[in-house]
Amino acid sequence: MEQPDVLCYFEEWEVEEEFIDQLRAERFSHFLELMECASERPFLEFRFVTARRGLDYIESARFGKGVD
Repeated sequence: MEQPDVLCYFEEWEVEEEFIDQLRAERFSHFLELMECASERPFLEFRFVTARRGLDYIESARFGKGVD
């Protein structure tokens, strides 16, 4: 409520492969389309136990370019 221009969306996955399946799903494509319509460049972050990743992770996961 303190930041009306901020949307925080949270999901938690036990297995990275299941998470990657969700990134490839149509509903995530809709989410990306929404981000593209933003008036300012959105900040997106994926947190893993050992790393943090951003938009580049989506491309790797969705298009099979190798997820590190």
